[in-house]
Amino acid sequence: MNVLQSIERPLVRTTADGNRVPTGTVTKQYLEINGARQGMIIEDAGRDRPVLLFLHGLGFPAYPMIVANDVRLEAYVTACYWEQRGAGMSFDPKRAQDVLTVEEAVEDALQVAQYLRSTFSKSTILLMGHSWGTFLGSLVAQRAPELFCAYVGIGQIGSAMASERETYDFLLAEARRRGDDKALKELASVPFTDEYYLNRRYGNVRAKYLERFGGGTRRSGYSMGQLFGQIMRCPVYSFPEKLSFFRGMEQAARSFLRPMATSDLTQLVPALEVPVFVLHGRHDYQTSHAQAERFFANVRAPYKRFFTFENAAHTPHMEEQERFYQILEEEVLPHCPPGTVAGAGATSA
Repeated sequence: MNVLQSIERPLVRTTADGNRVPTGTVTKQYLEINGARQGMIIEDAGRDRPVLLFLHGLGFPAYPMIVANDVRLEAYVTACYWEQRGAGMSFDPKRAQDVLTVEEAVEDALQVAQYLRSTFSKSTILLMGHSWGTFLGSLVAQRAPELFCAYVGIGQIGSAMASERETYDFLLAEARRRGDDKALKELASVPFTDEYYLNRRYGNVRAKYLERFGGGTRRSGYSMGQLFGQIMRCPVYSFPEKLSFFRGMEQAARSFLRPMATSDLTQLVPALEVPVFVLHGRHDYQTSHAQAERFFANVRAPYKRFFTFENAAHTPHMEEQERFYQILEEEVLPHCPPGTVAGAGATSA
């Protein structure tokens, strides 16, 4: 793996009294990974802490929302936000029409994990996935458990198809409860089918009302305008990279929606040989709470815990940050001291 470019700048945070102070570094890197130019952003507070590889959702890099919501993982770990093949910094306009494969994504993630272990001299690193990143992360952790001290799934996928049925039922029930005749009419015009992932109009209607009814990105709702604004204000990206975000999302949807929708992760990943932590918003209907519980109940692991965030939807790490930090520090990181993988037993909370 070749490092093609690396740009380091101070990581500046606002203190409680309103002062802006440097707390570490933020490094923007481009690497050649399995023949493709791919990017990552690493936040490092300069202390010997566990290294985290964060796997983002379907075609949408996490970093703009991380910045906009002032998520400060560097207080606990050295955090690597890798932008998957075709997404964000890793979007290649010359390959925009390519259909990416799950196997490519898995192999890329394994190469990134190896790079981080070598760069930071760690025997194991922490793997954390969000949304589609949990589908990818579960497969990655299964493939090479020796690379990871633990796996954390946020918005964990079980069966995407079963989850989507729950989502559609939730939208209908919520529209009836609110007496929203317009919503009911629009939802009736795009009935749920097993090939929902091929229906662009279904996706648009579903996204519109999922955010409006509080079961989407955030309990409070989250619009495309907010998303666009957060991307455009994020300081680490060049202007062309910002414009590539939405093209990357299109490519990811075209590539991964079908394999994700037609697979059951509880069958693909019946066991993981690392400690497993599932963190899920009670009100999440992007990936349903029930399916996350099903994945957790079925997966065999040396140690596992499930945490429900009662006031969150699909982004509990942003919506309930203090609880997220507490779980990370007190529950997850004790399994990630330098060079060890530990744990035994299984509990749920």
